[in-house]
Formats: sequence, structure tokens, C-alpha cells
Amino acid sequence: MGFDREFIEAKIGLDLIPSEDMPTVAQDALEAGLDGHAIVRLAILEKPTYFQVAEVLPLAMAEMGLKKMTVGQAACISAAVGEGNPE
Repeated sequence: MGFDREFIEAKIGLDLIPSEDMPTVAQDALEAGLDGHAIVRLAILEKPTYFQVAEVLPLAMAEMGLKKMTVGQAACISAAVGEGNPE
């Protein structure tokens, strides 16, 4: 999928990324050239629990430049890009 900030913000806003998939989001961010302690910490988790992700996600989102969206904003963006990948 790659790292698409707006699409990821929307999926997080709609709670559509399960905890076990959050390391992949962080790994995509690293591949896109973003860096930070929280991003790395999230990227190296293996089969993380909700609580492990919740502990580091706010800092990782800040390092990735992700903004918190309302459900309404996230739904509009998600609808604009469709159900699948934004490509």
C-alpha cells in the first residue's frame, strides 16, 4: 500500500487498522523516509496487543505527521478513495 498520510489518518479515525497491522504502517512510514523513536518502536512489535499499540500510537502518529480525524472526516476521505487502496 505504501505510506499515504490522509488514507492512514482516515483508517485510524474509523478504527479500521487492527493492532497487529500497525507495525506495517510504521514500517511503511520508515520506508517513506520518516523516522522517530516511536515509529521504530511500533515497527518492531510482533503481534502487538491493543494496549502495546495504544501506548506508543499517539507519539508515532505525531512523528509520522498524522492528525487525528473525526469519524465524519475519516468517513468522507474513506469514501473518496473507495474501500480498497487509494491507487
